[in-house]
Amino acid sequence: TKPKTVAHTSEGEKGATTEAWLQERGQDFASFERSYFYSDSANDLPLLARVTDPVATNPDPRLEAHARDAGWPVLRLFDDHPLIDKLLGRTRRARKDAAGA
Repeated sequence: TKPKTVAHTSEGEKGATTEAWLQERGQDFASFERSYFYSDSANDLPLLARVTDPVATNPDPRLEAHARDAGWPVLRLFDDHPLIDKLLGRTRRARKDAAGA
């Protein structure tokens, strides 16, 4: 089947859009043993709450707080990686100093 292109959705609509897309295929979230969603925004909390494996990725402060409270993994792709430090010309010490450590 041809992939469906979904236009930008606003807060809370991604879950409904995903559910509708699944229903078109005769499925729902329960059709899958595992489901994953990665997001950086608290606007996506409704969809994050529907999947079995939500991941907060470079989260905004509200999502980070929720993820930590819920025990979800928090993935930082840019803050804590030696390759990113190298690309940006940062040393580990400079990163720690900038973080207030």
